Amino acid sequence: MMLYLLGILNLLKTIVIILLIYYGFKLFVRFFGPYLIKKAVDKAQKNAQQNYANPNETAVEEGKTVIDKKPKSKSKNTNQSYPSDDEYIDFEEIE
Repeated sequence: MMLYLLGILNLLKTIVIILLIYYGFKLFVRFFGPYLIKKAVDKAQKNAQQNYANPNETAVEEGKTVIDKKPKSKSKNTNQSYPSDDEYIDFEEIE
């Protein structure tokens, strides 16, 4: 009988802890959520304004290596089944 009561008490304690965590999280989001969202929106807006003011200028730290993609070259045959910037080798089977 004693073990049965201890099991019920542990279950109730677990349920109370889960409810406290749930409602504590809801309270945290209610009070700090708008502040965190406002801060994220302000940061995104600041980044967008910087990118709009200098679209070609990217911020690269000194000592960092940046690899830009090679611009695609215009070829005479646009219906190629292989990429134009790679070398294509046609193999023939020899018997």
